[in-house]
Amino acid sequence: MRASSALGSVRRTIGSLAVDEAFSHLEDPMRATALVIGAGEVGKLASRALASRVGRVLVANRDAARGAELAATIGGEAVPLDRLGEALARSDVAISAADTRGALLTREVLAGRVALRPLVLMDI
Repeated sequence: MRASSALGSVRRTIGSLAVDEAFSHLEDPMRATALVIGAGEVGKLASRALASRVGRVLVANRDAARGAELAATIGGEAVPLDRLGEALARSDVAISAADTRGALLTREVLAGRVALRPLVLMDI
């Protein structure tokens, strides 16, 4: 069905679209740090799209080994999910691509971060 519809002609991923939108809000992307939350398919796509366009990519994932594997493939840095607040403090942009039933980016986690400086936040 997708191949025979207009969706079949779309070659961009939601991850790359999120990255493009985030970049429109960054003054100096090559000096920016990006945090990708989630190392599933969408997180991988976002991480790959970011890798050559920002100074540093952080990857946080529930499964630490999977996050570390993705970070290694893109030249990024894996961060433990329980240190999400610290990773956000280091980041200029955060793209949440985690497949979870609960909220990871809670009011409490974000409150301290947004007090520091602007944060581009994409939840995909």
